[in-house]
Amino acid sequence: MKNTGPDREFHVILCSVGRRSYLVRYFREALSGRGKVLATNCVPDAPGMIAADQAFLVPPAYEKGFVERLLDICQQHRPRLLFSLHDLEISVLSRHTEAFKRLGTFPVLASHGFCDTCMDKFATVGFAEEHGLHAGKTYLSVEDARAAIREKIISYPVVLKPRYGFGSIGLCEAHDEREMEMRFDLLRLEIARTTIAMANAKNEKKAILIQEKLRGTEYGLDVINDLRGDFVTCLIERKQGMRSGETDAAEIVEDEKLFALGKKLGEIAQHPGVLDVDVIVQDNIPHVLEMNPRFGGHYPFAHMAGADIPSALIAWAEGRQPEPSWLRAVPGIRCFKDISLIIT
Repeated sequence: MKNTGPDREFHVILCSVGRRSYLVRYFREALSGRGKVLATNCVPDAPGMIAADQAFLVPPAYEKGFVERLLDICQQHRPRLLFSLHDLEISVLSRHTEAFKRLGTFPVLASHGFCDTCMDKFATVGFAEEHGLHAGKTYLSVEDARAAIREKIISYPVVLKPRYGFGSIGLCEAHDEREMEMRFDLLRLEIARTTIAMANAKNEKKAILIQEKLRGTEYGLDVINDLRGDFVTCLIERKQGMRSGETDAAEIVEDEKLFALGKKLGEIAQHPGVLDVDVIVQDNIPHVLEMNPRFGGHYPFAHMAGADIPSALIAWAEGRQPEPSWLRAVPGIRCFKDISLIIT
């Protein structure tokens, strides 16, 4: 991006902000009064919308007029950086990055090909294997999973989940063949009734994954690249609790093997900003579970431990180098999410 210095008014827009009012706060603190934090959502009464300086209601990402509405908001309010916090939306927006750039808004989004790989959990497994990384053995049908169990390639319990999903929607386990068949059929019905139905429609007959259950310690990686897509650092959280698919408790750690994994992913993806990666270490080998090219549920733990990626992103956008402390989280710090209320 062009060096415009730190004096020009600087707005950011957080799309599909949902409940992430903490991200609104992080960016507001990073801006230090120099600009506004704008937010969009397809539901008006969301905590992130209430916390934002200005909030805009938009259609859901798969509805007609969604991209045009966002472009109109950007044209009127001139945010310098655009972030999306919703996987379905990211897949759509990543196809229109040039249109936003023409308005002076830089979309902090990976390439649409990489975004699609992250959204497609079967493609994620293929991506890992293609680049010499480990991932759980994965099957697209009960018949293939049954054959793998019979040949002792995997064993019960197995994990079932939507091929195109997020937030642990539909995630379940099966402990025997009958339960696997039953859960497979029930999951097909559940997908049809949720927000992920549209994404899974493109491969309706192959929309459910059956995976081996990995056992080990789970970690979250925040792979940080600058706005050119060059790798900068990797922040590592050891997960100690999960709720609704997001990290609920975690400890900041340093780990050479996981840092090397994050570096490799950052160099391959060449994404700008944050790549959220879920990893499980089984038998001392890191296995990639999922990747999300956005701020994810474990970034707040690194932020509470001293990192400040919003400030770093703003600095890069202005052609400045971030403070080294913004790119480091203090190891040993443990954090827990709580429940808070907002009065309107």
